[in-house]
Amino acid sequence: MPLKIIGFLKIPLLAAAIVAPILLWLGLGSEGFLRLYQARQDRDAQREINDRLSRENRALMDEINRLETDMAYLETIARKELSLVKENEIIYRFEKKEKAD
Repeated sequence: MPLKIIGFLKIPLLAAAIVAPILLWLGLGSEGFLRLYQARQDRDAQREINDRLSRENRALMDEINRLETDMAYLETIARKELSLVKENEIIYRFEKKEKAD
């Protein structure tokens, strides 16, 4: 009776012995499923970076376009960032008083 059980298990054990290394190679090998998963993670992260950079580029292109075409905006930026003034314009600067304790 025990010999029949061993004979019955021989084929599945042989199949498992052949299939197990193949599955391990597919799953953990240098080109296996684990590497595929990591590559997809890297791709998704890179896509997020690309999307963010595309939005930044679009905003910068809009800023450049506005600086080239909108003179009022250009004047506002020049006055704000470069402290430029119009002709005959007077600038008042007030000192801040410190509160007495």
